[in-house]
Amino acid sequence: MPRMNILSAVEQEAHDTPPRFSGAERKNYFAFPVVIGDLIESMRTPTNQVGFALAYGYFRATKSFFAGLPHQRDLEYVCSRLQVSTLEIHLNNYSKGTIARNRQRILEHFGFTEFETAAQNRLQKEIEAMVR
Repeated sequence: MPRMNILSAVEQEAHDTPPRFSGAERKNYFAFPVVIGDLIESMRTPTNQVGFALAYGYFRATKSFFAGLPHQRDLEYVCSRLQVSTLEIHLNNYSKGTIARNRQRILEHFGFTEFETAAQNRLQKEIEAMVR
């Protein structure tokens, strides 16, 4: 399927990077409702807890997930909120399966569904028709 390049390399990098929060924004986006706090507490490892919390906050702010590392200030803030040492966090050990399950939980919490292949194909046909 052909790809249309809309963003420059700099714009693509900005799109793929988690947002930079002010202190007030960080406090707001990483505030967890009881149901999310309970879910975080039920996770087995500090890495899973922090990884989920970061993904939740970034998704809450942008409605997007990010594959790269979080901003250090966000990591430190979330660790502080969860009373976990940053030394206990090993995001390179945060498995793809766990990431996928956590993304699904976040999507369900916010009432979203995964953008699957069928939807992508319908959108591709619509875009091609519009371009013609």
